[in-house]
Amino acid sequence: MIVATLLMALATAAATGEPLARSPIAARDLEKFTPDVASYFAALDTEATDKDALARKQKALESLEKNLLAAAKKAKTEQPLKYLADWDVVFEAAKPENKALKNQLGKGFVRHDFTDVWTERSVACLISMPATYAKAESPLPVIVALKPVLSLSGEALEHKVAEMATAAYGSLLETHIVLVPLGPAIKNNKTAESAEVEGTWFTEGGQVTFFTALRVLLEQVRFDRSRLFLDGWGDSGLDAVRLASSFPSWFGGVINRSGETGGPDVLYENLTGIPVLYIDGKTEARGADLEALKARTDLHSEISVLSEPGSALAPSADVSKGLADWLGKSRKDLAPAVIHYRFGNLNYQAVHWLRATDTRVRVNAKPSDKDFPRIEAHVDKGGNKITLETVNVPSLYVFLNDAIVDLDKEIVIEVNGKQMFKGKVKRSLAYLLENRYRGNSGDYGLYVGERLLSEIDLNVPAKTP
Repeated sequence: MIVATLLMALATAAATGEPLARSPIAARDLEKFTPDVASYFAALDTEATDKDALARKQKALESLEKNLLAAAKKAKTEQPLKYLADWDVVFEAAKPENKALKNQLGKGFVRHDFTDVWTERSVACLISMPATYAKAESPLPVIVALKPVLSLSGEALEHKVAEMATAAYGSLLETHIVLVPLGPAIKNNKTAESAEVEGTWFTEGGQVTFFTALRVLLEQVRFDRSRLFLDGWGDSGLDAVRLASSFPSWFGGVINRSGETGGPDVLYENLTGIPVLYIDGKTEARGADLEALKARTDLHSEISVLSEPGSALAPSADVSKGLADWLGKSRKDLAPAVIHYRFGNLNYQAVHWLRATDTRVRVNAKPSDKDFPRIEAHVDKGGNKITLETVNVPSLYVFLNDAIVDLDKEIVIEVNGKQMFKGKVKRSLAYLLENRYRGNSGDYGLYVGERLLSEIDLNVPAKTP
């Protein structure tokens, strides 16, 4: 069974710095959870139209609770919901198998379309999945690549992007899943032709296309969420940095291949703990001032540089090895104890284990302004305390699990110097399932409870005389 093989690798998770704990529950017992998880999510899929969905959801929850209780008792462990590594793998293994992708394993880059059943929006992408995907001992890392504008469409676009992607990743294709969003899949009679995104990936249309393509991973592919990397090619290098700094919850690292590095308007401060790799290709000769980038006072992440004597889009063996080494050591902190977030997109107000339910924005305000909405968070694990400093965020959710604070103990949450909560939060299996399915936390995370904090002081900085 896939769960058994995936769990073998989790025994060494602590050695790699993973914050998620693994329980003593045997793999064969965890295997019993996956059908119920799949049934629960399937019921949620049809909840709005199927009158029997609620009963099926409740039946799946009761069966899952029964199996969880039996497995915990057998393993002589208490509070199984605190062991998040178990659930990370179970949720991935519970995804329904996509036969179209299964038939393309090891075949290089193939076109794959994803259609949102509610909006009927269809997005085309290229994906490469290793032949070993089905038998991998642990979920594989993913590289999501942003291509530049090529002024092509249909098969010509797909062939050119496949050629570029193969040159960019080479030997990584046997160890990594690579997803390259193309753009809308435009219906033409009975078929659909792939088109390019209009404008940059950082426009509203580009972001919608990007996150729709990302659902291929979230709904159809098992992957390691701590090793999801964003890679921008050439002119899309800055787009990758902008996307990662506006939506930092998703990425374990961001790569800029000879793109512009951007000015003060790029929110590098949001990349706290997220490493950045710049591949400096001589062919592209961007002449980026990388020393100035490293010296930015708002930078809270590690900047690495690989110098490529040729093109960053077709790197040499040495640079390819350097890229593989960087990918191997980079990993997203799934429960960061420090968060710096200046809202890069007010339509998307979630970052890691925080989500604003409201923001106050002055007309014509820019993200660089002192009164623009922002959140800073610090976790004192010894004191089981979360300290938040916010500006123009009157209410927010704090999502909780045992990787952030110890839920067996009393928790203190302080916002702008005022204590907003002191007490215990009960772990809930139903909450874990619902939050993962609906993506309320905005980071594909694992949370077993929450606290809603309201009537927060706006904490607007005083104007400078």
